[in-house]
Amino acid sequence: MGTPFRPLETFLESPALRVLLLIGPEGDFTPAEVEAARQAGAQAFLDKLDNLERHARLLTGRKDTERPDALQNIAETVSFIESDLWSHFKQEEEQVYSVLKQILPPNRRRSVTAMEKDHQKVGALVGEIRGFLRESRNAKASSPAPDSQTPEVCLRMACLRLVRIMRKHITKENLIYQELGETP
Repeated sequence: MGTPFRPLETFLESPALRVLLLIGPEGDFTPAEVEAARQAGAQAFLDKLDNLERHARLLTGRKDTERPDALQNIAETVSFIESDLWSHFKQEEEQVYSVLKQILPPNRRRSVTAMEKDHQKVGALVGEIRGFLRESRNAKASSPAPDSQTPEVCLRMACLRLVRIMRKHITKENLIYQELGETP
């Protein structure tokens, strides 16, 4: 038989993980406070994804006056991902996911592996988006009608894929953490 599914308290036994989750070694924050902070952080990131999606959609069927703002907002969101989200991903993979793989039942460990793959997909998409941003900035705003191969159409599609992957990723995390919190 496999390892029994252990509750949230077991998950929080790792000192490095406790610091990562703001609990502190002395239990400065309760699991409920940690969950509230995690949810607030996730909501702030979902707001960034909404903003990215809105500006990506402005790239097609746009007024030429909206184009520079849309490109700038996309670039700012990508910069945030590169500056803040990479370190978050690294900490998750090294500290959170390694603990989850030890305490989750085998059938749920696949979710952790899927979340690690999401991180890789996000990295690849951010690289694509950076390239399409360069190409879009170099293209004339008055270029001929967009077809499926223009940099802006490719940029829009890459941004929307990134939004979709990150929303699914957050949902996967929420399900795992919810299960941990509900385990008797």
